[in-house]
Amino acid sequence: MFSDLTGRFPATAIDGSQYLLLSVYKKYIHIELLASRAEASIIDAYSRTYQWFSQLGHFVQFQVMDNEAPKGLRQHFITSNIEYEFVPPFTKRSNKAERAIQTFKRHFIAILAGTHPSFPINFWHELIPQAEITLNMLRAFADQPNISAYHGIHRKPYDFLSHPLAPCGTLIVLHNSIRETWDNFGHIGFYLGPASSHYRSYHCLVQETNSIRISDSII
Repeated sequence: MFSDLTGRFPATAIDGSQYLLLSVYKKYIHIELLASRAEASIIDAYSRTYQWFSQLGHFVQFQVMDNEAPKGLRQHFITSNIEYEFVPPFTKRSNKAERAIQTFKRHFIAILAGTHPSFPINFWHELIPQAEITLNMLRAFADQPNISAYHGIHRKPYDFLSHPLAPCGTLIVLHNSIRETWDNFGHIGFYLGPASSHYRSYHCLVQETNSIRISDSII
């Protein structure tokens, strides 16, 4: 696995996220969010990365990173029985995550440019899951180039029937299923991405309350 941190995102997310840890494994690009570049935050992001891949049956045993890794992270690799290696000094291009960061940034910038003008930018972190899905459907899997990286890592193609996709940040009206007498039947909000644990449902941002809801009925 090749990993590296991005620069600080221009807007701090509402949950405090400011940085992204990008990791490349068999050409699949995975993103974890960080509130800071503190050692504890970096170690936690790496731990979440390994846990995410292991849940899908991929157990990383070799890590490549740049020379800025804190000492605590190196000890974490030793404790977790993960071999690690640094790229040559001042030669960051040998870390495949460097090129992947450029690829992801262009993909994500295009997504942000397509959001509704009134979409609150401090909810950018909620768009990351769909951005990861769509980007990896465009990339070939290293072990089997005739399938996508998404298909290879998840061991199945994306199920569009169970989890339809729409452009991130689209202005929507979602059904108000919890309402009082004379309340409106809909809330104005924004589409954030599919709710992968629910059938044909979506993560939505309610504009009035800045709260996240899952809804199966949006227009």
